[in-house]
Amino acid sequence: SCLDDLDWSAVESIVYIGGGSGGVMLARFAPQAGAAHPSLCCMKPQRLDAAAELFASLLADLLGVGTARLRVVPMSQEVTDGLRKAKPAIEEHSVHLEMKVLAGTRFLGLVEFINGPIMEGLEFVETMRAQSTEEVGKFWESTGKLVAFDCLINNYDRLPMIWDNDGNLKNLMVEADPESSRLRVLGIDQAIRPITSEEGLADYCERLRQLVRTVFDNGSELWLEGPFKRLHSVVEANFQGSFSTDPLRLKLGLRDAFEGFAAKYRSGQLQEGLADCEEQVLRTLDAADGPVRVGLAQLGSYRALVQATVGVVAEEVQKHQLLVPRGMLDTFQKFVPAGTLQRSALGHMLREVAPGISEDEVRDRKS
Repeated sequence: SCLDDLDWSAVESIVYIGGGSGGVMLARFAPQAGAAHPSLCCMKPQRLDAAAELFASLLADLLGVGTARLRVVPMSQEVTDGLRKAKPAIEEHSVHLEMKVLAGTRFLGLVEFINGPIMEGLEFVETMRAQSTEEVGKFWESTGKLVAFDCLINNYDRLPMIWDNDGNLKNLMVEADPESSRLRVLGIDQAIRPITSEEGLADYCERLRQLVRTVFDNGSELWLEGPFKRLHSVVEANFQGSFSTDPLRLKLGLRDAFEGFAAKYRSGQLQEGLADCEEQVLRTLDAADGPVRVGLAQLGSYRALVQATVGVVAEEVQKHQLLVPRGMLDTFQKFVPAGTLQRSALGHMLREVAPGISEDEVRDRKS
């Protein structure tokens, strides 16, 4: 695994894979003791966005959001020698190694190899067509959670939701879990994008506030004609009808993620976790020649952005906390055994069957 200590003398071959952010170098390592197969690891140089990418990766882990795992290591002589001794799968790729990976690189990002397609092209379409209807629905729920995370960190380079752009669908990948055969939905190349202008941050938080309100609104018109519309248009333009969005499951994924973020915020776990993320980034990258080279100068603004955005999310979620009539709750408890439904799913059911529930007629029955 890329997250384990690697034997750099065991690199057998390398191949360069192009991409919008400079591409990655894929390295094949000889099988370790007891392993039947060689291991693959993606590598990308960590430069100006190093701190932003590592912070985003650590925060995703904290919040339980699916992203490709990232480990950052110093570009030591051992690493350099191991990569230079490896045989390029394509001879010309030795130039890419020198120019795009090794030249001027102080840190190397080791990224989890995802054995599956990006959200683009025929391979992705065929992968999704091989899934059951329920599994495709779960894909959109997982995608919703990823979009919610992107909103927290202003990561506008994936799926458009509250940003005025078309996003970049290539930064979402899927992979069949070898143990369960279920589909994993993973984000790649995420980075936190701080907003240093007070006015700009206020505008961004207002956009996020409107999104959260729309996600928790029981109707569909605001959702379909609002935030969902841009994302739907981008997916339609990319797939030309060969793969379609699921607005309900996407919305459920967003709602579930926002509820989870709010719970961690109210418990204080998120604030503690943000401090840990900051400390880990500093500990990993403090050998750089000056903070500007890897983005450490902006570290304080990373935490400020997340505190502002998650504060908005928590405030809006609290306004929509599930208020359950005593008789209705007793009925559900009778027919639905405890623990068989997630809170978000049960809440959605109640909102669908009784959208006009008055707060004066209900009481809070938190689990």
